[in-house]
Amino acid sequence: MSKFIPAALATLSLISSVSAWGTLGHKTVANVATQFLLPQTLTSVSSILSADLTKTTTNPTLVDVANWADTYRYTTAGKFSAGFHYVDANDSPPTSCSVDFTRDCTGTGGCIITAITNYTQRVQDGRLTAQHTAEALKFLVHFIGDITQPLHDEALAVGGNDIDILWNGASNNLHHSTSRPV
Repeated sequence: MSKFIPAALATLSLISSVSAWGTLGHKTVANVATQFLLPQTLTSVSSILSADLTKTTTNPTLVDVANWADTYRYTTAGKFSAGFHYVDANDSPPTSCSVDFTRDCTGTGGCIITAITNYTQRVQDGRLTAQHTAEALKFLVHFIGDITQPLHDEALAVGGNDIDILWNGASNNLHHSTSRPV
């Protein structure tokens, strides 16, 4: 079963072009990735996710779990994962765009790069409980979606959170979609 997981992860990592991230964006990335999975990989993913004791749907899919990590990070138990959703590239876009692991992945506990590495290993481990393997896969699906979002890969203005915009008559920041009254 685990020999098909690398193919799934490789497919997920190829998804790099989604115009909106949020809930819909994450579900879109997961849906597109699912379309490219081998039948054996889909069976493995289904088996892993079905072992999730916290699941809210029968036979959960990658789409069903794509946003789990965003919800979890705001719980007491998931607070540790907040820094895993991004890397603060300290480059100079658009003239110089790069990520230097030593320079940019300095957060406590790591960044999205170390999180993807860690959770990929955990999904493939084989010694973890079914629950921990499912949790690792849910993190991984989400982080692959996050890393394709340019504002998750940039330190400029705190990933866009410090850039105010006016959209449809509401004040927002460029990164987050929370509306504030004008």
